[in-house]
Amino acid sequence: MDVLLQFSAKKWHVKDFGTAEVGCGTAPKKLLKALDQNCPGWVYVNADSKKFGSVDVLLQFSAKKWHVKDFGTAEVGCGTAPKKLLKALGQHC
Repeated sequence: MDVLLQFSAKKWHVKDFGTAEVGCGTAPKKLLKALDQNCPGWVYVNADSKKFGSVDVLLQFSAKKWHVKDFGTAEVGCGTAPKKLLKALGQHC
């Protein structure tokens, strides 16, 4: 298990802990980079649902959680995700 501590008011405080993505959404980006901690930002996956069948799902990591930003069978992420990300995913809007 990894632990991220912060020293303030003459004491150490636990800011985050876990086995993966420790500090993501909590620590400053410069610190995470210095610690070689790579935090995910976006994930694009295909999921099977009994209700909807096969759908694409766009997730964003923020505030220490994954959030569904968009889902569907076409143009997923259009108007939601950064253009650079959509281009990297081969998504044409």
